[in-house]
Amino acid sequence: MNSLHKITAALTSVLAASFAAGAATAQDDPEIAEFYAGPPEIVLYDFPNFNGQSLTLNADADNITRQGFNDRTSSIRVLSGNWEVCYDANYRSRCVEITEDMRQLGAMDNQISSVRILRSNVGGGIGGGGRNNDITFFAGPNFTGQSVTLDSAVSNFQRLRFNDRARSVRYSGRGSWRVCQHDNYGGQCSEITGDVRDLAVIRLANQISSAAPSGRGNGGGRPGGGNGAFEPREGVRLFDGRGFSGQRYDVLQDTFDLNRTGFNDRTESIAIAPGEVWEFCMDSNYRSQCRTFSESIDDLGSYRFDNTISSMRRVYGGGGRPGGNFPGGPGRPGGGYRGPIDGAVEGIGAAFFPVPEVNGYAIDRCLGSNGQDCDAAAADYICREAGYVQAAYFTVDRGRRYRTLHIGENSQCRTGRCEAILNLTCVNE
Repeated sequence: MNSLHKITAALTSVLAASFAAGAATAQDDPEIAEFYAGPPEIVLYDFPNFNGQSLTLNADADNITRQGFNDRTSSIRVLSGNWEVCYDANYRSRCVEITEDMRQLGAMDNQISSVRILRSNVGGGIGGGGRNNDITFFAGPNFTGQSVTLDSAVSNFQRLRFNDRARSVRYSGRGSWRVCQHDNYGGQCSEITGDVRDLAVIRLANQISSAAPSGRGNGGGRPGGGNGAFEPREGVRLFDGRGFSGQRYDVLQDTFDLNRTGFNDRTESIAIAPGEVWEFCMDSNYRSQCRTFSESIDDLGSYRFDNTISSMRRVYGGGGRPGGNFPGGPGRPGGGYRGPIDGAVEGIGAAFFPVPEVNGYAIDRCLGSNGQDCDAAAADYICREAGYVQAAYFTVDRGRRYRTLHIGENSQCRTGRCEAILNLTCVNE
């Protein structure tokens, strides 16, 4: 072998050894190991112990109803990667990280509606927030996208170049933050006491313009604040006097008309169960001006909301009661948040819903379980919730082919006819 051949052979050997060593190092690095382990892959089975029909996924699936596998999973096999499975579509409600095979799912059995890959956080947008009393706002849902972290009040997000951009919030401090729709803490406001994966839950997605810390229990910069002695274990207590005084009315489920209770336009203070978020509205059927609260308020007059409440609904938390609220169906863990109206084919100023749905349930022809406010009232209500003015056309499923939800109460229809609204056309005229 001449000298040139010897040098070439030596260089080839060195390069090959270097490449092998580099590859071995990369595989040992947890931050980039996923690029060498093959694509992430997970298999869902509709019986325990990896039996029955199966669904194999190697990409995010925001609604496995499309694959015919909604609320069917009873065991999981993780072939590669780390995954997150969620009780509701679009990764809402309770989510659980899955990194290994699970022969039985326990409380998750027949509950999974969306699945996604958990990606390594290498310079990405997930994470942040929660240091001391800091709060972090993200431009995307589920703590993704650009972010800004605050440790003190900001009366106008314009100066941060983050006005009307926040879609999710991460906060794990001991107090709370008040976030508001307009600058200088005006418009609709809500108390943030923990992480919020999607600010649409409290109707503030892409709307926050100011924020300030407000210690939980003392009401912060405005009068109010909680009082644990009056707070229920679940739901809301309405009082017709300030400071949790006077007559009391207890609410455990969504109530679209307080006229029927004798407590309409009487509430002056509210006590909310810990961990729950409720929306209160001035008119029946959740119309007119609405405000969202996540802690007890001893004087609604400080919010100019006293003696005005006519309807209310839970938007987060609670839900463990039989026949309780959503997401994901009665009695599911983490219930309370009712998702958006799904199933639309949208046009210009109109939308067509072959089968309007909420969290996989068709919507019942009656707003409530008492058999009142049915048909046209329910159709118009669905259209308003979807962002339109009224219903132009609809039919009713007389064959009772669907499980239905009383959207006015956020409860599954269990008695009566339980007939779904179909072929709904919503318009803005």
